[in-house]
Amino acid sequence: MLSRRLILVFTLFVLRAAAQPQIAAVVNGADFSTRLSPGVDAAIFGSGLGPATGQKGDAQGLTVTVNGEAAPVAFSSATQVNFQIPFDIAPGKANINVVYLGHTSAPAPIQILQYAPALLSSNLAGTGVAYFLHTNGGLGSVSNPAHPGEVVTLSAVGLGQTNPPSTAGANPTTAAPTIATPSVTIGGEPAIVLSSALDINAFCTGCYEVTVTVPGDLETGSYPITIAVDSFTGNTLSLPVNITGLTITQTGFTFQAVEGGGVPSPETFKIINGTTQPFNFTLTVSTVSGGSGWLSAAPLSGSEAAQQSDLVTVSVNPGNLAPGDYYGQIRVDATGVSDSPQFLSVVLNISGATANPGPVVEPTGLVFVAAAGGVSPSAQTVTITNLANATHSFNAVGSVIGTQNWFTFTPTSGNVAPNAPATVSVQANTSSLSAGVYQGALTLTFPQDNNTSRVIDLLLVVTPTLAAQSVPASLRRSATSSCTPTKLLPVFALLGANFSSAVAWPSPIDVDVVDDCGVNMTTGSVTVTFSNGDAPLALVSAGDGHWSATWVPRFPFNSSLVVTATATEPDLGLSGTAQVTGSAAANPLAPSIFPNGVVNSGSYSKTATPSPGELVAIFGSSMADGLQSANGLPLPHELQNATLSMAGEVLPLLFTTAGQINAQLPYDLPPGTTQQLVLQHGNRLSVPQPVSIGPAEPAIFTVDQSGTGQGHIYGYPSATQQILADAANPAKIGEVIVIYCSGLGPVTPAVTAGAAVPADVLHKTVNPVTLTIGGVTANVKFAGVTPGFTGLYQINSAVPEGVTQGNAVPVVVTVGGVSGPTVTLAVH
Repeated sequence: MLSRRLILVFTLFVLRAAAQPQIAAVVNGADFSTRLSPGVDAAIFGSGLGPATGQKGDAQGLTVTVNGEAAPVAFSSATQVNFQIPFDIAPGKANINVVYLGHTSAPAPIQILQYAPALLSSNLAGTGVAYFLHTNGGLGSVSNPAHPGEVVTLSAVGLGQTNPPSTAGANPTTAAPTIATPSVTIGGEPAIVLSSALDINAFCTGCYEVTVTVPGDLETGSYPITIAVDSFTGNTLSLPVNITGLTITQTGFTFQAVEGGGVPSPETFKIINGTTQPFNFTLTVSTVSGGSGWLSAAPLSGSEAAQQSDLVTVSVNPGNLAPGDYYGQIRVDATGVSDSPQFLSVVLNISGATANPGPVVEPTGLVFVAAAGGVSPSAQTVTITNLANATHSFNAVGSVIGTQNWFTFTPTSGNVAPNAPATVSVQANTSSLSAGVYQGALTLTFPQDNNTSRVIDLLLVVTPTLAAQSVPASLRRSATSSCTPTKLLPVFALLGANFSSAVAWPSPIDVDVVDDCGVNMTTGSVTVTFSNGDAPLALVSAGDGHWSATWVPRFPFNSSLVVTATATEPDLGLSGTAQVTGSAAANPLAPSIFPNGVVNSGSYSKTATPSPGELVAIFGSSMADGLQSANGLPLPHELQNATLSMAGEVLPLLFTTAGQINAQLPYDLPPGTTQQLVLQHGNRLSVPQPVSIGPAEPAIFTVDQSGTGQGHIYGYPSATQQILADAANPAKIGEVIVIYCSGLGPVTPAVTAGAAVPADVLHKTVNPVTLTIGGVTANVKFAGVTPGFTGLYQINSAVPEGVTQGNAVPVVVTVGGVSGPTVTLAVH
């Protein structure tokens, strides 16, 4: 930690013997900004500050003061001193002085903020990849990335005082949580902060450990990560993320068809093996309605090498199906993979015989790369599919940005018959082009379709010398390369200009990304945002410059819905955007589960990471026919024509409405994985919604069902009497209490979700449970599931000595290091 300041590029001063110390700058020790706060690890740069040879700790005759108060020194040299600002220094203006061998510096004025949050970086220079540890203690890096849903520990400074209070220069021997809980965003998405405390045995004074859960819906990439406390926001670093299990690049397709018309073109997705071992995979195709013949996929099985992918083709055949909506599902199983199976939903929408939904043109973008003075790249084709009942004609027109006509195409016009797709070939001509980026478009117009047009975006990158795509990007981007990239160039290959999507139905998105040196982008991240208010969507990298995901529109938007793809490579400082415009039609009958719509039924936290066996509330639209509650145990698996499944298991249901279903998760879900949740309402299926599974998510049930305030905590004034411990009937010091919770995780012996817990033996939590009442640790006598109920946990304890009495004494439950929201009870 300390040696990194020695290699920091900074203005150096020549030390003169017996010279007065000169302070040039005082900076935050993590990001080297001027943001300073009480307790922060800081550095002074200047001349004559200390001994000519650097050493750990303060040197003899060296003192650093802040407003006259001595500050602990961790490292000293002639040009640099590392120290910690005392915790009791008040925010506002302050002065720093250095005294060395009887010589005192001039006061250096600084501004002390309430907080100065900053993340430490792996390069110890305040930039690049964040310093983080895996749960096994391993150091995170680009080659050892974080995983979606994983718990990682970050190192930070400037998070303020702790409880119990900490003293500058002395790391605590036991955990000292921060009073203020920081917030962490990863890829612009809030991460769940599980704990924040001054680091024990830290390699720097004033360093904090911040434990967070990586959002479970992130795909492989490098994401910006930022920490903040209250209104104080820190530096932005990058967090490498990699999917290590089974991944499918799409989770749904929507096919349009016309009764008696052409067969829709097939679509494809990739099965990616993100593990270090090969696996065998199998596909199971099923349909909810319309018989079994209209949906197919190939291949149905295969063997996948580690870190490799296989392409699967999905086809539909409307045949003699009547107009309507038909739903099907493709299940992908991989042997020995914890997040298997994965699911893909398919919608076939068939319009009446006289309808004309317009032609389907794919791909919606083409990317060409060539070397200046070299051979022109190979031609690429665009396929036109006619869904109507009659042959339609088309006309093609090319355009470019600039003055050089750099591509040709053929044919310039033609006819497309049902079940006989046509192709247009596009050829880039680079013989006379200098190195640079060239853009254009091919516009197809269809007279019989009310002059409907389809636009294909075209991109050509001409490089000084063609960079071999097999060479790692890190080697191609060296300073000695003949081409140094300055930006990324994303192109929508699926969705495209003037797209027409429907709410709750799957809309595949593919984005091809190269940089302005023609190199495929395989690291970094691609995120898509939507002007209708839908949640941002992270795309999956196929490892070859193609990035994919499935968008499920939530909010209808009938015109000018702007979709923006932003590609970033934080470690290389590259970025680029692309936009397409279209619409998302209302679709009230289609069922959907909202993003982040699965919450603990005790806390209703919006940043939930549900755990095995947890009682959850699930929010969405068109989820069930209406209101109904289960009338006993075991819980039913269907209510009001609705069923839910996760990891291929049907969930027990407690309650349904059109917009909410309460259910219980299975106890055998593997923590640290991302599982898919699928809703079936009647003969309609939702698109699978990813849910990150945590080891525990404790929440005490509250009287008003809000997750805050008076908890369902009961005192036992006698062996047969149970009374809610509220202001009217407060608990007493030493009195036995029972706390009812959700989300304490797996138990032993194991129990079955949805069934009444047997009373013949106590079923205790697998993970350790701790409890504080009024900040005082209470003895947990029992923590496990309540006999005769399902999904209901209880904690047996007693009100400890030393609790400050009152009507709203805070209570916090922690399971395996994961703390739940604070609730209250009354103690008199």
